[in-house]
Amino acid sequence: MEREKAANIFLSLDEENFDRAASYIAYLAEMERLEDEEDIAYIEAHKDEPSVPLSDVLKELGLG
Repeated sequence: MEREKAANIFLSLDEENFDRAASYIAYLAEMERLEDEEDIAYIEAHKDEPSVPLSDVLKELGLG
């Protein structure tokens, strides 16, 4: 439903604002792609490092 509302708003824009919105959406998608690449590179570089189970972290924080 929210996606449909967003699509309707997007399609109701005049040409100039439509182009601006489309450009911004493309920019956000590219930023997300670059962040994903950074995350993957970080994980790959640190995959051999020891890790701490989430349950231990939660206990240490008094949350589990």
